[in-house]
Amino acid sequence: MQKPEEALLVLCNRLGLKASHSVSFPNLAYVNGHITYVGGTEDSRISNLAHDIAHWLVASPTRRKMPDFGLGTSPDSMGDAKLRVRFYNAQKEEGLASVCGMALEEWAGHDPEWTWNYHNWDGEEQVQKHMETLCRRRLLQRHKTKEKSLFRRYRFDPEAVV
Repeated sequence: MQKPEEALLVLCNRLGLKASHSVSFPNLAYVNGHITYVGGTEDSRISNLAHDIAHWLVASPTRRKMPDFGLGTSPDSMGDAKLRVRFYNAQKEEGLASVCGMALEEWAGHDPEWTWNYHNWDGEEQVQKHMETLCRRRLLQRHKTKEKSLFRRYRFDPEAVV
């Protein structure tokens, strides 16, 4: 069985992306189809890699073709004056990428609880709204289950996006 980080790296390859780990934040996390992800712990590496893949998945097809398809420079693109999209759209995309990233973690076999806590999600309502949006975009699929975990009720299916 693959480790979560390995599964995410295989997904990158299937999406036509390359990825490498760095010990420090690069100026741009996304350059010409290459993701540079950071993290000192296994949890943070997996979370950051999943989040960065999710940014590519939620970006428009037009932006995906740009040399830097992300929102701006790392590590705090939301605070950057050179956002690639309008601030309102960037906030929405950041929320979608966060939730999609947690779904990717669950898919890869990693509990997204660390990421949930890191992003300070204070309830399921906003997360569920993002999940519904991701379902409409065909990035997640609803599953009938009695599970309470949102990430078991909404799942990422790589076959739907590759």
